[in-house]
Amino acid sequence: MCERETDGPCYESLISTIECAWRDHHHMRDQTWKTLQLEAVLCAALVAVEFKYENLLATLLGAILVILAGFFGLGITWQHRIRERDKFTHILNCQRKLGLMRNDIIPDAGAQVGSEGRIDGAVKVPDAPCSFFVAVKHACNLHKNNTFLFIFRMHAAFILVAVLFILCRVIPKIPALTK
Repeated sequence: MCERETDGPCYESLISTIECAWRDHHHMRDQTWKTLQLEAVLCAALVAVEFKYENLLATLLGAILVILAGFFGLGITWQHRIRERDKFTHILNCQRKLGLMRNDIIPDAGAQVGSEGRIDGAVKVPDAPCSFFVAVKHACNLHKNNTFLFIFRMHAAFILVAVLFILCRVIPKIPALTK
C-alpha cells in the first residue's frame, strides 16, 4: 500500500506498471512472430498449389494472398516497433524512478558519454524508423541487424517469392513476350 501519494507513484505502482509494460511488449512480439509464421505457411501452400495443380488461377490467388499478408505483416511489424519504443521508454522511466538505472545495477546506455563505446549490459530504447520508408531503407542495409529488421526482411522475402511466382506463371502466357 502506498503511504505517500504526494511524492509521486509508489513502489508497488511502478513495479506493476513495469510488469504490465513487459507483458504488452511480449504480447506484441508474439503477434509479430505469428504474422511471420502465418505468412510462411501461406507461402509454403503457394508452392504446394503451384507444383501439385499447376493451375494459373490458383497460383495467382495464392500469390495475391501471400502478397497481401506480407504487406499487412510489414505494417504490423513496423507498428509494433513504434509501440516497442514506447514500452521501453515507459519501462526505463519507471526503472529510473525506482533508482535502478545505476551502472552497478542497470547501466543506462543513453546516459553513457565518452569513447568507451557500447557498455555490456547497458540498456536503451530501441532505434525506431521515423516512417515506413525509413524502415525499408534500414531493412535494405545488410550491415544493420536486429529482430525487427530480420522480421521485416522476411516479410519482404515472402512478398518477393509471391511476385516471382506470378511473373513465372504470367509472362509465358503473354504472346508478345514468348515470340
